[in-house]
Amino acid sequence: MRLGMSGEALRFPRVGEGCAKAVTLLTTRFWPDRHGGLENKMWQLANAMADLGLSVTVLTENRIHAAPSEWLRPNLVVHRLPVMQTGRLWRWMEPLRAKWWFNVIRSHAPAGTIWASDPLMATAAILAGRRDDLVYQPLACRVTMNHMADVYPTLASQRAHRIVCWLDRFAYSKAKTIIFESRNAMEQFT
Repeated sequence: MRLGMSGEALRFPRVGEGCAKAVTLLTTRFWPDRHGGLENKMWQLANAMADLGLSVTVLTENRIHAAPSEWLRPNLVVHRLPVMQTGRLWRWMEPLRAKWWFNVIRSHAPAGTIWASDPLMATAAILAGRRDDLVYQPLACRVTMNHMADVYPTLASQRAHRIVCWLDRFAYSKAKTIIFESRNAMEQFT
């Protein structure tokens, strides 16, 4: 099932309308470690789902040494996991992060929907056997971001490694549910 384009309101089903009662959000940063658009978006999404009565679990990296687990409000718990250390394997960061998220999903994600915003997380969920539970909501298509970095050199920091682009295509092709929420990203920069 493919949902949305910018401007369409995304209506979440109420508990009992065929939706899972439990949702696990996968994100690299979450409250109080919020810096940009994705972190704020995941904060808003988690709270909106909790408002609907869903049981929301957030699995995130503990980059700021916050409490390992914390109930932020009814129906919303955050589990912060130790950040992956690559050591001498830093050149293999992307595959190692996908493997790290695979282990996190296998050991910490309860039954129910898994919501991933990153191709490494989505790929890990697919490989962990959770394809049917996966909602993939990428911030942007990585290939498009690379093209924009070619055309607009000021966006060079948005460039993704080719492995991430490949995993992004894999996640797009295998995820059962994908949510697109922006129109052509080029429109934002022209």
